[in-house]
Amino acid sequence: ADEILVVDDGSVDSTLQILSDWSKRNDKVRIIKSEGAGLVAALNLGIFEASNNWIARFDVDDRYDKSRLTEQRKLISNTTSAIFCDYSFHNPEGDNLGVIPSAVSASACALSLVSSQRTPHPGVLFNKNAVLDVGAYQKEDFPAEDISLWLRLAKAGQIVSVPKVLLNYRLSKKSVSAENRKLAIFITSQLIRKIGINESDVKNCLS
Repeated sequence: ADEILVVDDGSVDSTLQILSDWSKRNDKVRIIKSEGAGLVAALNLGIFEASNNWIARFDVDDRYDKSRLTEQRKLISNTTSAIFCDYSFHNPEGDNLGVIPSAVSASACALSLVSSQRTPHPGVLFNKNAVLDVGAYQKEDFPAEDISLWLRLAKAGQIVSVPKVLLNYRLSKKSVSAENRKLAIFITSQLIRKIGINESDVKNCLS
């Protein structure tokens, strides 16, 4: 990685001090302060501040394979807008609960957005220019802001996935996803009807 951007969205614990100490030991770390503007605003701020065109998202409570960026960068092309990966998930006690495999082609990845399970938000590597071109994350789509972005990116380019487990996703009852699950499912269904899937991707999967 050329730089590590950490958006501190108004933390009130020792997070900022920990980040400050880390940045002193690693000159790649850059701390961006966001005064409690919320998840969507914090995500967009990180994108706007990024120096490079390809951005990899990381969540602090998840674990990643050391080869993640190397494997995902292999799929970068002129038509690619986002790259995902297979992922395993575990409970707070550390028990492995299984693996979610990725879709096998770009068209299948686009179609898999209907279930929203094969494109993990914390495992994405995406093209900054493509994201900005489609309007980045949208506040009104929270807590399905990631699915909204994937749907729009899939219509503007190709979303693909590495068929390897590169992310170990940690389940938590207090996570944003867990606390807003029902609302996310409802908004996702609305977004699928509103934005839709390319007809060509549906035909490719059926054939």
